[in-house]
Parts: sequence; C-alpha cells; structure tokens
Amino acid sequence: MARAWQGSTRNQEWVPRATRAAVMLRDEGLCRIQYEGCTVEAAEVDHVTPVARGGTHDMGNLQAACAWCNQQKNRHENPGWKRPPTRRPKEQHPGLA
Repeated sequence: MARAWQGSTRNQEWVPRATRAAVMLRDEGLCRIQYEGCTVEAAEVDHVTPVARGGTHDMGNLQAACAWCNQQKNRHENPGWKRPPTRRPKEQHPGLA
C-alpha cells in the first residue's frame, strides 16, 4: 500500500495517502490551526491529538496545517524539540557549477 509521509522524523507517523488527500479536500487546502504568522495554505496533515498521546490516524483526529503552524504546534507540545537540520550535499552538483 502506498503511504504518504506525515509526522516528525522522531515519531515517524504515517498517514495513508488517500486519508491525507481526503483531509486536504475536507479542509479546502487551508490551515486549520492559523497561529500568528500563518501562511494559510496547508501543505501538511497534522494530528490534533498526537499518536504518542493516544491519537489515531482517523479523519476526526487529522487537520490540514501550513508548515509554520505545524512547527509551532510541535514546539508547543514538545518543548525543547527541534526539527533535525536539513542534510545538504557536501559538494555542489556538477550540473550547477
């Protein structure tokens, strides 16, 4: 079964692609969290109640979120946690030189 990535690399939570698409359609592609600084356009699916705290992958526990709001929510729920740094290649790709 094809799956779409959703969740932190720490918890590695997976939401099935069809469920993710249904959540985005239901929420009209708009962020439902909308903290200050929100970009409004949702790019991620967020667990309202984190799986680690008993939440499920059911539609009722999922919401569309922009990356900014999802990151702020994660910081609020997990104080001291930071996203892992993005890995960048050590050498520039030859086609870009």
